[in-house]
Amino acid sequence: MTTVAPDAISAHLNTDDLPWAVWDDGVEAKMLRVSRETGTWVIINRFAPGKRIPTHHHDGAVHAYTLKGRWHYLEYDFVASPGSFVFEQAGSTHTLEAMPDSEEPVEVFFVIEGGLILYDDDGNYFGYTDAQMALDMYYGALDAAGIPRPTGIIE
Repeated sequence: MTTVAPDAISAHLNTDDLPWAVWDDGVEAKMLRVSRETGTWVIINRFAPGKRIPTHHHDGAVHAYTLKGRWHYLEYDFVASPGSFVFEQAGSTHTLEAMPDSEEPVEVFFVIEGGLILYDDDGNYFGYTDAQMALDMYYGALDAAGIPRPTGIIE
């Protein structure tokens, strides 16, 4: 159930009501909020154990809270586990990997300010994702799977 106040300043969204969308092999997403005004997007990602996300550069800050599983960045020496909070400053570049020995899929709640510049394994630019593009990917994946688009994503 979703509740949005008449002035749209306050809202409630039950994440259990949102479907998972398959974005890639081993990557699923639930979009919670997209702000076209600020470029901020709020998402829960689920990664299969061992899944590696392409190296990416953030043009805004990111806040990440781990709900399930274990993950790390190849470039750093920490491992995030349930209850871990990670702050990524604007301008950071890294490669996320769900720990291969994780006993369950990794679920991370992200608040992303701005977009991601994506690089291939050779360091060449191959894409960009921002709030609107992420929402379009979410809806597109649901449409392709025949899953009705949810109501209540806070835009």
